[in-house]
Amino acid sequence: MECCPNEQFSKLLKISKKFSYLLLMILMFVTAFPKVSPPELVRPLVTFGTGLLMLISDGNLILSNQFLTYIGDISYSLYLIHWPIYAYWKLTCDGDRYLLLCALLSSVILAIIKFETFEKWYLKLSSTSIGLIVVMLFFMNVVVINKDEITDHIDSIGQNTSNLDNVTDDMTLDDAARLNHRWSIYDRKFLRVPSCIYETKSHLGWCRHTGLSPSGKYKIAIIGNSWAANHARMFYQECGYKAKSIMQGAAYGCEPLYPSGNTELCRGNFTHFEERIRKEKPDIAFIFTRFMSIGAPFPINVDSFDKDPTYQIMKEQC
Repeated sequence: MECCPNEQFSKLLKISKKFSYLLLMILMFVTAFPKVSPPELVRPLVTFGTGLLMLISDGNLILSNQFLTYIGDISYSLYLIHWPIYAYWKLTCDGDRYLLLCALLSSVILAIIKFETFEKWYLKLSSTSIGLIVVMLFFMNVVVINKDEITDHIDSIGQNTSNLDNVTDDMTLDDAARLNHRWSIYDRKFLRVPSCIYETKSHLGWCRHTGLSPSGKYKIAIIGNSWAANHARMFYQECGYKAKSIMQGAAYGCEPLYPSGNTELCRGNFTHFEERIRKEKPDIAFIFTRFMSIGAPFPINVDSFDKDPTYQIMKEQC
């Protein structure tokens, strides 16, 4: 007599339960394995294994016990809370294992508090109340994400903001710190300069500024990495009236006086900077750059600029 589908499924489930402990041990081993395993092997194994464990957990002595079930209940809160705590530990605690354990315990305690207070309260709410909370949190996120623009707008009320840099004669140290933060936040926003006619579609590369004063005297060049593009509008505003020509060249992550990182891209840009400057023959050339290779410490057994190979290459460019 043939078994009905339900009986066949029950038999299959019973057989699967026999392998649950073995599967659990395999997953624990994969998780704790000291070396990095191939992701194409680990990902399907963990995904399939987790799904199978969920399928066979009902009535299982280990997987259905109250402790593991509660860990599952607080797991999402733990997922949200542990990362900022771990990131803070990694950035500030210099690898202290004792503090790492404290961070883990703190994450678990905070996850329990969040689950027992907010989550249980939240799950009892009606759909209308949940909808209102979602809308409120959405607008709060919008405010937080755009807080810099909102703060800038509030601070600019009643002030003369005709200058791009917003520098005034009566600035305080707090004002300077705020502006420095603002320039860092808007780094990518200022990369493309409206007054510049670009040779390519990229906001980096080479371009030539327009709208200069007819009485300008100097032929000027601005070169550097992304800082050259980022600060070009400010330079144009402050110095454009003195120039009859401004050529701008910027290369992402590359320094004009040294092939940063010795990559193929920067080696090419390194030569290109020199060629364009020689061809342009500017009266004044300004370098705007984040120092990377140039700012690195001396190599081993080098204790002066005269012996530093980076400095020697820079010197040859000048």
